[in-house]
Amino acid sequence: MVQKGGAGHATPEVSGGGLQIAGGPSDSAFTVDTGTGDVKQMRSSFYDDMMGTMDTRWAARVSTGTVADLGDVGNGWFRFTTGAVNTNEESMDWNDLCYFQNTLRPSFEIHLDPDSVAEVRIEAGLIEDSGGGVDDYVMIRLDTAVDGLWYLAADNGTGEATDAGAAAAAAPTGLKFEFTADDAVEWFISDDGGETWVLQGSVTTKIPTAMLQPYILVLTRVAAGAAKILDVDYVKIQQDRV
Repeated sequence: MVQKGGAGHATPEVSGGGLQIAGGPSDSAFTVDTGTGDVKQMRSSFYDDMMGTMDTRWAARVSTGTVADLGDVGNGWFRFTTGAVNTNEESMDWNDLCYFQNTLRPSFEIHLDPDSVAEVRIEAGLIEDSGGGVDDYVMIRLDTAVDGLWYLAADNGTGEATDAGAAAAAAPTGLKFEFTADDAVEWFISDDGGETWVLQGSVTTKIPTAMLQPYILVLTRVAAGAAKILDVDYVKIQQDRV
């Protein structure tokens, strides 16, 4: 773990006759009409900065350990700690409140810091409700039982598709994916708090059409039994209004 930091700030840009409040297609939640001065919302937005409390929609999915505020650290972080038995997990979702859909082109972004990238599974993204069989999802995953890389995974209930993956480190890391079409998702990594995002790959098959909810998981794979820790700084999700 290193000293905690926060996300960067995008520079406003003029696009299509309006002022984009945040930079980049997936970040353009609002536009200002330069003729009338009216502010118009382009995308539905959720942002949880986790400063002292988590949004009340978060709920325990599986709990073998704890989720706790780290207290007085820069920008506010929450720590997910598993139990100390092999395959123990600590995970959260929105208690089956599913608002996100492929046709509305959602983007999901998280800034996290794992204590280790050995003998661990970490997942963050969007998943269907718990009664649906939980085989519909889009997420970024690290699983040392597979290869120890970050990779994008998608499943529409007929089997999983993944990309080639990218190197993982036990350090603060920004992860983001965004729908570029109803049936295509790209993903990115940032190692500077969200100032710079580097495209890692994409998936264009097995994209779910089910309604999805946010989801975070850390699972220990230490055979002899030992807890794993995942610190989370923020979660940001956006999608089109129509």
